[in-house]
Order: sequence, then C-alpha cells, then structure tokens
Amino acid sequence: MLSNNLNLRKIGIILLVFSVVLTGMGINLRTPVSYAAGVVYVSNSGSDTTGDGTLDKPYATLYKAYQNVDSVGTIYVLNNIKLLADNNKKFNLNKNVTITTAPGVGTPAVIQRDQAGTSTLLDLTNGQLTLKDITIDGSIPGGGPVSGRIINPELRK
Repeated sequence: MLSNNLNLRKIGIILLVFSVVLTGMGINLRTPVSYAAGVVYVSNSGSDTTGDGTLDKPYATLYKAYQNVDSVGTIYVLNNIKLLADNNKKFNLNKNVTITTAPGVGTPAVIQRDQAGTSTLLDLTNGQLTLKDITIDGSIPGGGPVSGRIINPELRK
C-alpha cells in the first residue's frame, strides 16, 4: 500500500513538472519590449534612448516609433509633439501604419515642425500611412515660411 502511494506521488510530481516546464504554465514568456509591437506610443516627454514605446515609456519621435511598430500597427500620439524635418529619416519600410491621437487624450494631438526643421516633414516612400485625429502643422514656430505638399494621397471617408 505504501509503495502505491509513493508511485502516485511520483506520477503527480512528473505531471506537475510536465505542465510547468513543457507547457510554460506559470512562466512569464512575454516578448521583450525591444521587439516590434502592434501598438507604439509617442510623447513630447518620451525618450528614443530609454523609451520602449509603451504607454509608460513612450518614444520621443515618430521616426523611432515607426521603426519599431509592426508591419501593420498603430502609433498613438499622447500629446503635441515637434517633428524635426530631416531628409535622412525617411518612412521607407513597407508598413501599413496608422498615426492617431491616443485614446482618452480629448483633443487631436498636433504634430508641428520643429524650429530647426526646414526640409520635408514626413517622407513616406513605401507602404501606407493613415493619419487619424491628428493635426499636422508645417509652419515653423515663431514665424517663417509655411509650405507643404501631399503627393499621391488616398482620401477616404
């Protein structure tokens, strides 16, 4: 009788080990945040160095967010941000990305050209970019020329 109880205990321990180790139960196997994500956040108080694109640690720039969002994903803008126009930073990955004001923000976020920016504001050479509940301000803060263009837009209702 005692040997039957020991055998049952051994079987129970083996089943427990199997369920924990082989099926991953009880183990946090989340994907590291440095990998691409379907949803990425941007804020004027974020950081491209220490941020990871989450709500708690957003990126500072749209470019960094675009580089780290999945091939089909959403970039949420948490507040008004400046966009330094830089001809070397193109949105050239074949992605289908939506840039929109984050839920709960209230009024549409403003993406404004940085004072030092004088070149193209957003240069999308591949993929699809959807702007939703966003205000794009191409003027230079404090004055300066206002110009802009949209090439090959697809407008949807």
